[in-house]
Amino acid sequence: MLPGGGGDFEVCSYEGHKVQRLAIAWRRRLGPAVNCEAYWPLSLPQAPAKDQPRPGLALTLRVEGKLLRILTLHLKSSCVSPLDDHRPDGRGQLDGQEPNCAVLQAQVAPLETWLEAQSADVDALVVMGDFNRNLAHEANEPADAPVRTHGKATDPHHPGNRVRNLWREVNDGVPAAAALHLVDIACPGDAATQGLCAAAKTRRLTREENAQLAAARALGCRNPVGLDHIALAGAAKAAGATKVALGDSGMTTAASEGRPDPSLGVSDHYPLVTELKW
Repeated sequence: MLPGGGGDFEVCSYEGHKVQRLAIAWRRRLGPAVNCEAYWPLSLPQAPAKDQPRPGLALTLRVEGKLLRILTLHLKSSCVSPLDDHRPDGRGQLDGQEPNCAVLQAQVAPLETWLEAQSADVDALVVMGDFNRNLAHEANEPADAPVRTHGKATDPHHPGNRVRNLWREVNDGVPAAAALHLVDIACPGDAATQGLCAAAKTRRLTREENAQLAAARALGCRNPVGLDHIALAGAAKAAGATKVALGDSGMTTAASEGRPDPSLGVSDHYPLVTELKW
């Protein structure tokens, strides 16, 4: 729900393509969209329709004479982190043959293509949304860890040269206008919650730690670790972002003797809030 029923907002989205469609809302005072359109290459249109993931959604605004371009996305799920399973084809190994990782692997090239092309003529660039990947784990890999199975991140893409590290691949510094800054994300709550949030950026949490972070008294969502991100380029700056705790609203509960109506959680991820300047 948007404040005031959405009367002060413009919204753009797209038609069709399954469920969980993306949308971007912005206040009318920022002006109309220069353009807003789905970025279909991220949906891998060459694949059978039933196997196609979601497209991206790109919005360009002209605010006080400066161009701001935003891409929001929801990448393939279930290939979360290189720390998940260290076997060559294990869950989380982006360069392996695990089916979900293979789909995410195919989305890397169109994502990088968009970044390189769309960063060229704008003052500020924002890429945000559900990457379904713990980019902090990738960003914290040793500097000399390979980004691809062969060659460099700046080499042309081809099927035999798989990407290992999504974040460092799309943020390879070429061209300079596409150089991204990953906004640091903090947690609300007590010291224990904040400590677990910080730890989740560099290591895999235990099942017990994950449950503690997901609990209603902490973040209140099923996926409390870093899958949602904000990355900035150009003049776009943000001091940091904060997770919004959902409490009981994030939990799906069945009807019971004391609760006659079931409750559907508003989201299995936490919202992020940041203040953007450029």
